[in-house]
Amino acid sequence: MVSPVEKADLRRQFEDELTRNILPFWVTHVVDEAEGGLHGAVTNDLRVDDDVPRSSVLCARVLWTFAAAYRRLGDPAYLAMAERVHDVLTRAFWDPKHGGLYWQVDREGRPVADRKHHYAQAFGVYGLSEFHRATGDP
Repeated sequence: MVSPVEKADLRRQFEDELTRNILPFWVTHVVDEAEGGLHGAVTNDLRVDDDVPRSSVLCARVLWTFAAAYRRLGDPAYLAMAERVHDVLTRAFWDPKHGGLYWQVDREGRPVADRKHHYAQAFGVYGLSEFHRATGDP
């Protein structure tokens, strides 16, 4: 059984890992400053591959993560990242004619795979719902 002191220490360790390593990694290495979204891929040695299509599922997951981090921890940098990813999800991935999220887009936001997978729609709902909880944005 884990004691309350051990639980508190584990919580601190997890929060430190999240705030000092995981979230800063995404902001530092995955943001595509030129196009405003996220890079297509980043290799293990931190090389960017922007020929890889962007995924609506990944975008929605990143949105959920940073919106939840902002709601829980209140760091304005997390809100800024959530707003950036929200813009990408609702602008580049959104089908303006039929609604719903495209499966994949290229770096410029053009659909690569325009199928509407339920999986992508579900993650879009998760991400957008958490963004609403964090910001009140309808």
